[in-house]
Amino acid sequence: MEQAQRSLLEYLRAALDPEAAAPALPGKEELSALLELAGEQQALLLVLDQLLPILRTVDWAAEMLGPLRQTLLQGVAGQARRTQKLEELCRALDQAGLRVLVLKGLACRRLYPKPDLRPSSDEDLLARDADFAAVDEQLRRAGMEVVAGEMLGQAQVVTYLDRISGLRVELHRRLFPEGDMLYGGMNACFAHAFQKAERLPWPDAPVWSMGPGEHLLYLICHSFKHFVHSGFGVRQVCDLCLSAAAYGADIDWPALFCTLEELHADCFAVNLFAIGSRYLGFAGRWNPAMEAALATRETPDCDALLEDLLAGGVYGSNSTARLHSSRITLNAAARPGHGLGGPLLRTLFPAAAELEGEYPYLKGHHWLVPGAWVQRMARYAAGNQDLSAAARESVSIGERRVALLRKYRVIP
Repeated sequence: MEQAQRSLLEYLRAALDPEAAAPALPGKEELSALLELAGEQQALLLVLDQLLPILRTVDWAAEMLGPLRQTLLQGVAGQARRTQKLEELCRALDQAGLRVLVLKGLACRRLYPKPDLRPSSDEDLLARDADFAAVDEQLRRAGMEVVAGEMLGQAQVVTYLDRISGLRVELHRRLFPEGDMLYGGMNACFAHAFQKAERLPWPDAPVWSMGPGEHLLYLICHSFKHFVHSGFGVRQVCDLCLSAAAYGADIDWPALFCTLEELHADCFAVNLFAIGSRYLGFAGRWNPAMEAALATRETPDCDALLEDLLAGGVYGSNSTARLHSSRITLNAAARPGHGLGGPLLRTLFPAAAELEGEYPYLKGHHWLVPGAWVQRMARYAAGNQDLSAAARESVSIGERRVALLRKYRVIP
């Protein structure tokens, strides 16, 4: 593990536990790497809040204090504005007799010692089918503009933006894409989400979310989905560990792990909790029932998973090569047991169904697929003069991440 990665974990441990020991001050060169990594992981505000008091004690950091303090203040103020707008939306929806469930975002942020240090790039809301159009109307009345999404009656998710506060909202009809062979089945795990919904103890607005066990399951499933794609970041581990620690007594742990086994995500989840215990200060903070459930699982080996999530940025988005590698891991997960040769060939030569959106002329004319392959490769070559090097890097990342899928028993 690199020094910047170790430092990030130390600072996150201190941010998650007010009683934790203050982290050490990195050297000048290490400090720059720490701040860059924290930014990639969308954990910069959490780090700065711990770092600034330490920097004030050293002379060489005097010139840095002003800009870093400004970054912290602007980040906190921006999140506070977005949260205030979300509260306004929740009040409007409640007054209209509409119940939506807040996922991740505010539901996790409230568990942090200083909630506004945990930023949200967007807020996810889940609405019933029957309420979708009415919720859309209320969001528009509150000043939210549609910026992405399909026709309202067909869309599984619609994205809105409030240009004043900067709040982005993703309104979901389903938690995972229906019909997706990898994730569509996960929706059945949340079929009773609205019947089991609970109001969060949020003082300024009627905020509803899933019950503790279901929301933790959703956090794990959401991270699992991104793990299979191109990865996810350490802040997601902070979210689910804080949730497990806060609600451990209210969760049916044997039932949770039974569901995770069915999804081939149980080994993955055990190792996420192991990261929390070993590196983020959660050892000794788990409920006895959770400890008992974890004791029945195999001994975790979480370092490879931790290295992957620290290297990939939030949702594996820190490089184009890593994002492109997702086709390899997705194909491996879709058809497990075929070895890497199969996924790699399907990555280079996708099936007609995968290409129809990009090349509409294939609909009803699948005999034209070889021509689409050639056209696709020519387009990539025109846009990337170093295509061979980029392709090799994507394949290398894909091979390594397929090995991770096997290690954590996502695929056999």
